[in-house]
Amino acid sequence: TSATTFVCPSIYEPLGIVNLEAMACGAAVVGTATGGIPEVVVDGETGWLVPIEQVDDGSGTPLDPEKFVSDFAAALTDVLSDPERAREMGRAGRKRAEELMEIIGLDPALGSRYPSQLSGGQQQRVGVARALAADPPILLMDEPFSAVDPLVRADLQREIIELKHRLDKTIVFVTHDMDEAVLLG
Repeated sequence: TSATTFVCPSIYEPLGIVNLEAMACGAAVVGTATGGIPEVVVDGETGWLVPIEQVDDGSGTPLDPEKFVSDFAAALTDVLSDPERAREMGRAGRKRAEELMEIIGLDPALGSRYPSQLSGGQQQRVGVARALAADPPILLMDEPFSAVDPLVRADLQREIIELKHRLDKTIVFVTHDMDEAVLLG
């Protein structure tokens, strides 16, 4: 990527997934330490997490907006003032994204493609990688294979069984296909 950093000043980011995509591009991330962002961005390794104290009303509003803006600007300045450190963070982020791609059976070379350039099965695998980026104890999969052809579906079912055992994850799998429920249950 030609970007030095990806900036995510979000005050409400439940999943932090967009940050994984920026990391896959090799950009250091400066993001708010809220929602799912801290589960994706490794502070000091793949980018900087800016702390935020929020009003306890579900809006995400900073208690001290001026402090938040000042802290965010300082983190961004820190990344931009040290281009080599930003490149190191970008490389670490890219490495993390590639590791996730390998875990779910995708060639890391596919990381430079747009979603529309991927097959249905590859797109499903990317969705699983995005979910795994947050390292959740429980993974909810709501009919994840319903839009792929039967051959790809069978491959994905085998892969999800292997993945469950390899990562020791609890997977809640929603399906209306009884055969699939028996296979994956």
